[in-house]
Amino acid sequence: MAKAELTQEQIEMRKKGIGASDIAAIMKLNPWSSPYKVWLDKKGLTQFEGNAATDRGQRMEAVLCDWYSDTTGHEVEKCGTIVWPENPIIMATPDRLLFDDGVLEAKAPGRTGHHWGEAGTDQVPDYYLPQVQWQLGVTGRKWAHVVADVWGEFRLYGPINFNSELFSFMVEKGLRFWNDYVVADKEPPADGSKECGEELSRRYKVNNDVLVTPSEAVEKTIIEYRDKKQEMAKIKAELAAYENAIKQAIGENDGFAGPWGKFTWKATNKTDYEGLVDRLYQTDQIDEALLSKHMKVDHKTLLKEVKVDNEIMKQFVTEKAGSRRIYTNFK
Repeated sequence: MAKAELTQEQIEMRKKGIGASDIAAIMKLNPWSSPYKVWLDKKGLTQFEGNAATDRGQRMEAVLCDWYSDTTGHEVEKCGTIVWPENPIIMATPDRLLFDDGVLEAKAPGRTGHHWGEAGTDQVPDYYLPQVQWQLGVTGRKWAHVVADVWGEFRLYGPINFNSELFSFMVEKGLRFWNDYVVADKEPPADGSKECGEELSRRYKVNNDVLVTPSEAVEKTIIEYRDKKQEMAKIKAELAAYENAIKQAIGENDGFAGPWGKFTWKATNKTDYEGLVDRLYQTDQIDEALLSKHMKVDHKTLLKEVKVDNEIMKQFVTEKAGSRRIYTNFK
């Protein structure tokens, strides 16, 4: 998996301030991050290694920026991390700078393409707007374009003009978070992020078999949790009924497609990864070095580093009889 194109110096620098990707999380607008996760990052208690979505975004960045330059004629310049002259805590690393006082941000949203508006508008998702405004404020530039790969279509959004009032508001929120939690070395309130759960599990590994009386605030949270669990049980039952009604309508077909997206009910497959690796090794498509590298790792992991011909792959894939899974792709 590709790692972010940041030097170790840039990674360490980001721990010393608030970047454009942090501010939406601090403002609780980022669906993939949270204030608690930002705090963990800044305190060096966790390190994000990337995932399939960030890998795709990193690989597509140069492609999208080149397409933008070719399409608009705007010259683009790659840059490093820029620190706001008025406060060294405030920083940003734009994807590209534009020579006519602009900033360019590239995105490859994948499954969240339905969050994006029509090309030529400024209708980018709310969770990206703070990032763009932060970059404009830090760099002192006046406008931004966003280029995105939406459902395989390259789209250009903007211009998005700098909003000084919004930037000032975000700076105030960001600095309050920084001073109250990072500088004060104080844990922020728990949230629903995976990282928060992992940190609490790491910290409190054992229990002492003692029951205590909760505070009024905690008791209120417990009651709200109980009520939400009951609501979820009802919703889960309703979803099961919807799914079964749709399965009944699908029958032996693959599923349904419409302007709303796709709903399929397809057979699940089983892949003989060990057999496939052996075939590729016997035909010199995998060498000893790669095989040794993954000696203690499963074969599926090894195959991520190998380009496998589809016809060969099909020989090692079998359908699980009587096993079908629902797949949805809504727009």
